[in-house]
Amino acid sequence: MPETTHAPRFALLLAALFSIGIVALSVLLSLESRQLSQWETDRAELHNIRYGALDSEQWVSRVAPILADRIRAFEITPEQRPRLKAVLTSLIERLIDEVPKHLNPLGDNTGEIGRIFGGATNLLGGLTIDVLGLRKKAPELAEALIDELQKPDTRKQMVALMHDALSDFAIENMPPADKQAITAIKSAYGCSTVPACETVLGQKIERSSDQTLMYLLALAGLAVVMLFLCRGLMLRLPAHTGLLLSLAALGLLAAGLLAPMIQIDARITSLDVQVLGETIGFQNQVVYFQSKSILDVVAVLARAGAPDLLLVAALIALFSIGFPLLKLLTSLRVTFARADAPLGRLTRFFAFQSSKWAMADVFVVALFMAFLGMRGLVADQLGGLEGQREAVTILTTNGTSLEPGFWAFLMFALFGVTMGILVQRWRARP
Repeated sequence: MPETTHAPRFALLLAALFSIGIVALSVLLSLESRQLSQWETDRAELHNIRYGALDSEQWVSRVAPILADRIRAFEITPEQRPRLKAVLTSLIERLIDEVPKHLNPLGDNTGEIGRIFGGATNLLGGLTIDVLGLRKKAPELAEALIDELQKPDTRKQMVALMHDALSDFAIENMPPADKQAITAIKSAYGCSTVPACETVLGQKIERSSDQTLMYLLALAGLAVVMLFLCRGLMLRLPAHTGLLLSLAALGLLAAGLLAPMIQIDARITSLDVQVLGETIGFQNQVVYFQSKSILDVVAVLARAGAPDLLLVAALIALFSIGFPLLKLLTSLRVTFARADAPLGRLTRFFAFQSSKWAMADVFVVALFMAFLGMRGLVADQLGGLEGQREAVTILTTNGTSLEPGFWAFLMFALFGVTMGILVQRWRARP
């Protein structure tokens, strides 16, 4: 007799410990996964394509050295000198020929201006004669220009002019990226360079990922053991067991709502462009990155303010928060009533009938289908970029994945279904 009296109490104590453990692990999982999401978001920001392949400063810093090397390495061979001299001579002669055309209008000194500046015609005529005499020296000027191009100082000036022209062109066509976010990340993690921040964040993310996985596995293990333990307890102590199961389910629901559920990560692994025979490469360029929990999505949609988005936010909140909470409350109410007490229609629906295909289950399936659709969409878009074209090679990576919030919500859905089955078995017993 003492054994039969103390056995349920001991099992109830274990169930209480498991329930508290599930709630504690749910809190820890939510906090750790949100921190992990923030670190991953910051690391993705460091590699955002805005600061790489879409930043004019990055292109100038990569293209300018190639052009500078070409200018410094430029040598005029004896075979090339006659052809270059002929080209320069032709250009100088054309330039000299254009001068009289611009001076002729000034020589029209008719009227009052002619009487005031009567000597203008003779002056311009003499200047024209000098210009025509200068034309004979065009080959000599071409030789001087070729010699000047060979001087190191001249090449340095050409490199500087090229760099300024390239910078102006890049800024006009591709404005420099605003790097305030990068500065904020460096300040937050106490690092002076992007690679240093990458190292710091990589270490944090690795440790946090292992910790998050441990919390998830521990949650799943405790939930399974608790449900197995409550199979017999529900028949003996339904009210206490129902309360503990509801507490544990509430913890799982909180983790499912607060922890990130889906991470969308679309990036260009490698972008190589051929410029003057040299390869300009950009690696790990993040095109799009988002990691949101269910509540984050609801908040973003609600802040948008558009009627259609408000409706979507309300529906998500209803099916992810409202219906699951109603199921928990009605199941708990049933366990506190007598086994043969009559139940209302809504109470029976949420406590028993919805257990077969609860709204939480529907929401989990919807999330999973959305994940598959988003992963396929991202893969399709990245696939359109990937490949080798003329002078351009692109490799892409689709890092879209299900996050801890999805698995926690899935555990809540399965936990709720099993809880409903246990309550129904207790009500149906002889």
